[in-house]
Amino acid sequence: MEKKLLSLTPTRFLCPYCGKWHVWSGENALEYYSEHGAKLACSNARAGYYKGDYRVYFADGYCHYSTRGMCGTANQSIIGKIPISSIIESKDKPIVTFEVPFTAASDVGSHEKACSGCMFKDECIYLRLGDEGDKRHMAITFGFEFDQSEYNQFVKLVKKENKEDTIMANNILNLNVEFGLNKDENIASTLMGVAVKNGESWRIYDKKKKEITDVGDMQFGNLPIFILPTTKLSEGDLIKDDGEYYFVTKVGDSSTPVQTLSAKTGEMKNVVPIKNVL
Repeated sequence: MEKKLLSLTPTRFLCPYCGKWHVWSGENALEYYSEHGAKLACSNARAGYYKGDYRVYFADGYCHYSTRGMCGTANQSIIGKIPISSIIESKDKPIVTFEVPFTAASDVGSHEKACSGCMFKDECIYLRLGDEGDKRHMAITFGFEFDQSEYNQFVKLVKKENKEDTIMANNILNLNVEFGLNKDENIASTLMGVAVKNGESWRIYDKKKKEITDVGDMQFGNLPIFILPTTKLSEGDLIKDDGEYYFVTKVGDSSTPVQTLSAKTGEMKNVVPIKNVL
């Protein structure tokens, strides 16, 4: 399940006691329940009888859930958590679900004495699952349903974001953006910063003097340099634009071009970072 779905308010929840959909009584989106769980109950329980206590909240990338036992035979006490990413979205309905393994405290089923006389037997999901299985081991399904129109808007938004990510990835490839271990022998790592070769000498940027300094033909070590696509720059960084190297001399805000000095000519140039490159 997309974590962003937590921003939606459910219209119904799948009851872990009867297995039917009930109206979501809360007015808040799922993300609201990050500390104190939403308290839910089975509306199919008869008047005057215990309606159960189902709680759910979302924190640290997990959906936390718990149920208190409604009867002593099954003892539906379930507690646990599941990664939000593991919750399954329906392909054709505005619902999400997940299954939780459960072992009943005693045998349950329509032919069991404790169950056959129960006032909740016609609604109990544990009785039905007991008949379908070995009377003890089963899987209880939890779930949430959302408003169809809100869910459709969410799906459109996710598809749009995915499309933009794909376009941006293609743009990176089309722009031939470099990244990884540097193989250009015209730049070298020094204690004073990255140096750029210019003819027979090397040049570095002096942040104190705010100018390019020629350091001659001094020998440098073989410290590795890694090229990283980025839109966040700092003074003194070395960037490459159209095959030429530039030292960053001034960084403004997102709407202000970055001021640079050409390592080769010393010419000043303004550069506008590509938005959301990586």
